[in-house]
Amino acid sequence: MDLVRVLETYRGHDRIIRLSTYVCMFVSGDRKGLAFDRIRAIATDLGACRVILRLFDDLPMLLYNLSYGTGSKEKSTPLRILNLLTNIINQSYYPVEHIAWLADRQVINTDSKKWWVLGVMIWALSLVAEILKQLVNTNLISRKLKQIKKQQYLESTDEREESIESTSTEAKALKANLLEARLSLLQASSDFMNAINWCPPGFLWAGKLSRSWSETFRRVPMEISNQVSALFREGLKVQITPINCERKQSRSEHTSGVVIVSCKSKSVVNDVMSAKYKLKSSRQYSDIFIHRDQSVQQRIERKNFQTIVDVLKSVDPHINMKGAEVIASRYVNHRRSSENRSEHQNTSRRGTNNSTRSSTSNLHSSFNTRTSHRE
Repeated sequence: MDLVRVLETYRGHDRIIRLSTYVCMFVSGDRKGLAFDRIRAIATDLGACRVILRLFDDLPMLLYNLSYGTGSKEKSTPLRILNLLTNIINQSYYPVEHIAWLADRQVINTDSKKWWVLGVMIWALSLVAEILKQLVNTNLISRKLKQIKKQQYLESTDEREESIESTSTEAKALKANLLEARLSLLQASSDFMNAINWCPPGFLWAGKLSRSWSETFRRVPMEISNQVSALFREGLKVQITPINCERKQSRSEHTSGVVIVSCKSKSVVNDVMSAKYKLKSSRQYSDIFIHRDQSVQQRIERKNFQTIVDVLKSVDPHINMKGAEVIASRYVNHRRSSENRSEHQNTSRRGTNNSTRSSTSNLHSSFNTRTSHRE
């Protein structure tokens, strides 16, 4: 029943969706396999669901901020300032996210990536204000609890018995508020680590956390740039920051599109191409293929070649295309088995020759022994 009551409220089901998204992302992580790909797809859809729901949060947030006003009812001045700052930052986040979302769907002719980056920056600032606010709130509640304990200690026995009921109720409420403040502080701190991780590469620990621990604020353009930076850093072992990363739409729903990466100069591209052999021995990036950008004519020829391979594959499913090379796995396996058979035969022949030689040497040794005995 408590879960149903939580789901009845907007904030309640938003938290349930968020928790489900985090669990899916933590479980899938960087693991390979169809099951993990499906879990990641579920996490992506849940994250997109939250983005769409936030399209209608501007007016409720504005109404809340207007009702809070300047915070004249707040007794603590630092807490009042931090609340005002948090309200302003949170209110400015929504239009930025809306513009980025509309740009992704080409409703607005602008680059969505810079708006997503700006949204993450605003989110990080909001979390900093939230962390400071919870620290101040925790300090204030702890002081009140100490005052209550001190007051109970200084009171006489008779007065203590009379006030014990009222003070115990107040102390329980303060302890509950203290626990809530600490949990909010923990959540804001975790989100702040995540927000910095999704900032552009090179800023603090941006892009250095693994997907299992950090993929909670998923944005496709930023995800691609961070993944490419991690590929360069961990897979190729080169310190290169890409200028721009763009994923093309795939013709198949089951495969990801090609990622076009722009670098600063040709020398940087040459460094990447000379280091791409390291991906073969990488456990995480072994299935990634890096190729130089092609001209329009080369792309047309490659597309035609791919069409021919697809037609051949409909006849023989063992034919595959890897990069610019056509591989017939059945014939490759047949050739390997033939090579293994011939190698096995050569080994057996060598063994026969060795046994013949050993028997001959034994005959020679026995003959020499007999001859010496006769002498």
